[in-house]
This record gives sequence, C-alpha cells and structure tokens, in this order.
Amino acid sequence: MSSLMANYRRFDVVLERGEGSWLYDTEGRRYLDWLAGIGVNVLGHAHPAVVAAIREQAGVLVHTSNLFHTPQGAAAAEAVAGRLGGGSVFFCNSGAEAVEAALKLARRRAWRAGEADRFEVVCVQGSFHGRTYGALAATMQPAKQEGFGPLPAGFVSVPPNDLDALRAAVSERTCAILFEPVLGEGGVLPVERAWAQTARALADEHGALVVCDEVQTGVGRTGRWWGFEHLAIRPDAVTLAKALGGGLPVGALWVDDPHSEVLQPGDHATTFGGGPLVCAVVRTVLETVDRSGLVERAAQVGERIRRGLSDLGAVRGHGLLLALDLGEPVAREVVERALSAGLIVNDVSPTAIRLAPPLVLTDDEAETGIDLLRRAVAG
Repeated sequence: MSSLMANYRRFDVVLERGEGSWLYDTEGRRYLDWLAGIGVNVLGHAHPAVVAAIREQAGVLVHTSNLFHTPQGAAAAEAVAGRLGGGSVFFCNSGAEAVEAALKLARRRAWRAGEADRFEVVCVQGSFHGRTYGALAATMQPAKQEGFGPLPAGFVSVPPNDLDALRAAVSERTCAILFEPVLGEGGVLPVERAWAQTARALADEHGALVVCDEVQTGVGRTGRWWGFEHLAIRPDAVTLAKALGGGLPVGALWVDDPHSEVLQPGDHATTFGGGPLVCAVVRTVLETVDRSGLVERAAQVGERIRRGLSDLGAVRGHGLLLALDLGEPVAREVVERALSAGLIVNDVSPTAIRLAPPLVLTDDEAETGIDLLRRAVAG
C-alpha cells in the first residue's frame, strides 16, 4: 500500500523516465505524451539544454534567499519581462502562488489609492486559478470549492464570453478582472476577442486591473508567446507557471510598469521563489523556445492535429492547447483506451479530451498521436 495521500486518481502506471515526447514505465512500455505534465514540459522530457542548465547551476549555487541578489534571478526576470514588453517580475513556486500574488497586488493597489472598498475581483464561470484559498475563491467551479468554506469574499462570477454579464459585474468596487485567455480546466474554452477587449475597456473606465492567468497558456503553447496576444489586448498583470520551468516548480507574476511599485518590501514574499537553480532553467527554457522557433511550431503542429481529428468532434483551442469534444460523456473511456494503446491524454470534462503535447512534437509523432486517438475513439 502506498504512503501517498489518496487525493489523486492515478492511472495504474508507474513512469520512470522520459525522452523528448515519450515516457517509459517500469514495465518497459513507452507512451507518446500528449499531456506534457498538464502543459508543463514544453521542451519534452530530459531536454539537453534543461539538463545542462540544472547540472551546471546545481554545482554552483542552489539556494540563497531573497535577502540577496543573484545573477540568475536578474537574468530570468529580464527574460520574462523582455518578452512581455517591460514591467517587473516576482518569482514564486507555482501557478496558484502567482495568482495569490496577483490578487494581493490588485487589492493593495486600491488600498494604496485610498480605496479600501475597491476589493472585488470579477472572474469567469468554469475558470481554474489554483487550490490555495484566494486562488480557489477565484476558481469558479463549485465542485472544487465544495467543503472548503467559508472562502474569502469579494469574488464575482460571470459566464464566459457574456458581454452583458461582464458589463453588469464591473463597478467602482472592482479592483481586477481575472481571466484565462483559454479556460484550461474549464474545457479548453477560448475567450472571445470582443469579451476581452470589453474587459480591458471596462477596467480602464472603472480604474481596475486586467489580470491574465497564463499559467496554462503562456510560453508559446497557444502558437503565440502569450495567450492574450490572440485577444489584441495588453493586460496589467500576467500570472505564469507550468511551462516556465520546463518541469521544475516555478511561478511568476509579471506586472506592467505603471504598477511595478505597488508591492513594497514586507507586502509579499516567498522563501524559495526565484532561487538561482530554477531561474537558470527559466532563462534556458525561454531562450530555447525562442531559438528553436517553437512558438511558430506550436501553431503549425496544432493545426495539423486539428485537421486530423476534426471529423471526430468539435476541436477548440489554439496551438498545442486543444480539446476534442466528442459530444457525449465518453471522454474517460477514450482516455483509458488511448493509454492502453500508448498515448497519454486526459479528460478535461466528461465530453472533452485535452491535448497539450510538448512543443517539440515532431510531424511523425503528431501523426502517430492522431492515429492512436482515432483508434481510441473508435473503441
């Protein structure tokens, strides 16, 4: 019997190593990984650049504290901010932590302006922002909140892409509008451009921030560097994690220049966030994605997968963050058949299967995955 807690529904597979887009279990079977650790391993498994960065930095300095500067922290922040057009970066350890920092930023900004009553955060039904209490309160999925109340107050829910509901929800009490450019755990549902642009206009009108949760959509996954680029807006803050560390645990909050001074010493902190080891890897991941043309690659391969599956059901999403909606609640059975055949995907809803392969997926691996998934759907 395992000593691990039972809070995950794990498949009966023990994985022991990976290479590129493939994972191998203890029985010697291999699996084409079309989930990438739930959007984490954009460079696949055991990428030479990531391995080299870890080895080199681990032999020099792993941890200090945020009482000191390190060259790696500064370089990683510049690598993030440089791809977002300026601003500043706070490093933490996960997506949920990045969201918590964003929530504190939004409320602290209002408080510093003498607007303590401006504390509401407008969120989207079906969104997912994390499991910690602030992030959970912003996660508009009742099943994930059930049994953990009372949750922090001040979170307002609107249906996805509903312009009238959005207009009705934003007021002088609103400190932030928080949304994912593509609702990941909400079924891989893209936000519509008109909705996002209305959110930007309403935030400007009412003096609120626009916060894009790019934990799942960032670092090239959607065929753009950032998911919000599909929406033709500029957010005030962006939360990052998953792909940012190429497999290592890291989160980040990016804040645009007008708001970079909101969080002052003592307002927010982390023990492990921004350590030299993970920051060396962050910089390596971003540079490798850039140098290898993987953002453009995600768009191209994603379109190939979309075409290869479009007759099986609705395919939605951008780049290599897609969902195949089968229109009936059979997703779990299809996922299990795919796993037995050697393909890793997951059921993001009862009817939909999420596809989030590594950005290094080859054309042959794309065709192999399409064939395996088609067979799994056929039964």
